[in-house]
Amino acid sequence: MKIGDPYTWLPAAFEGDKSSPKPSRKEKLRRASVVTGRIVYIHPQGRYFTAEAPLGDSVIRESFVIVQDRLEV
Repeated sequence: MKIGDPYTWLPAAFEGDKSSPKPSRKEKLRRASVVTGRIVYIHPQGRYFTAEAPLGDSVIRESFVIVQDRLEV
């Protein structure tokens, strides 16, 4: 993983009630399934990374914990 690599995810901001019969414009944006963007930051000690993706005329950013396999023998 390095800065600039593509990354696809379901943004946490898109979670919510999807049962509304006639969604507003905001609700339609929240109903998007996944976004594809790029990695823009990686914590120096590899603890988390931040990805951003264009969404309409805006940019959405979200940070993710980097899970490393810790196998102890």
